[in-house]
Amino acid sequence: MAHCLHWRDLRHWLTMRVPGNCPLCLTRTRAGWLCDGCRQQVCDSMLSGGPRCRSCALLLNESGACVDCQHKSPEFQSVVAAFDYDFPGSILIHQLKQGRRYLLAAALAELLVPRLQQLKSSNAGATILVPVPAGRQALRKRGFNPAGEVSRHLSRRLGLSCKHVLCRYKEAGPQKLLGRRQRYQQVQGLYGLRTPALPSGCHVWIVDDVLTTGSTLNAVSHLLMQAGAASVHGVVLARTPLSL
Repeated sequence: MAHCLHWRDLRHWLTMRVPGNCPLCLTRTRAGWLCDGCRQQVCDSMLSGGPRCRSCALLLNESGACVDCQHKSPEFQSVVAAFDYDFPGSILIHQLKQGRRYLLAAALAELLVPRLQQLKSSNAGATILVPVPAGRQALRKRGFNPAGEVSRHLSRRLGLSCKHVLCRYKEAGPQKLLGRRQRYQQVQGLYGLRTPALPSGCHVWIVDDVLTTGSTLNAVSHLLMQAGAASVHGVVLARTPLSL
């Protein structure tokens, strides 16, 4: 059938109609989303600690500089992050990825919706969502791509097209134990485009789960700008603090 629902969309439709528990405090909530108290606690991390970089959302250092952007100007225009990759938000990322709770992606993506609605209204022209592709080993381990599931929910909520135009040319090991220089070196030549050109004048939102140094976001932003994107913005669940 041409209009057959993807099985994950069908499961999401069913899940939204039954109660569940908040993934942090286990309070009874709609569809197992975050309760109001935990939602505020998680999202408040982006509002505390001082001013942030307008490009990558990292907290500025004591001299008012961004450690990530001062050495290399970003290829993207801005980053929208729901929370810092720190307690308690880090628990949610662990549940999503290591716990393989892919339905949690919708609850976390929902935290991004208010700010993305503002960004959408400021963009003249079409906007598309582009998830960062996962490696084969990660897909086999989890059974899903976290960035893809977040994109799926945002596409539904914001009425935007989700385009899987990025591909991986090779496998790479996990980045969590790598330093900034090593991360930059690892992503060189890692990603490519499935299409030589994007729709003229479109704005691209690159979706990923966690932003640490911006190496991945910079690499794919460069490709998308070369393909004709009018602008590129990062959309992530969590922004890793510099200390991590």
